[in-house]
Amino acid sequence: MQIATLGPDTDSVLVGIRTLPVHKLYLIHLESDKQIAQKLTADLSSVLKVEVETHAVPNNDVLTHVLEGVAGILRKEKESCCCRC
Repeated sequence: MQIATLGPDTDSVLVGIRTLPVHKLYLIHLESDKQIAQKLTADLSSVLKVEVETHAVPNNDVLTHVLEGVAGILRKEKESCCCRC
């Protein structure tokens, strides 16, 4: 699982995917970058067969919302973990 923040430039996300193996990707993006996130999600899902889930955060108080998003993702993954880590 990887968690990535997405902005107008998708290169950093693509570099991360090339560098590290990924089977599930969470993209955290600003509400204003929703179309970019949707396009990247479609591309990654169809070409690389990677499961992608997007999480939009408001354009204000970005750091707080991103950290809350990461915490929520980690909580969700922990709850769905089959090994009950």
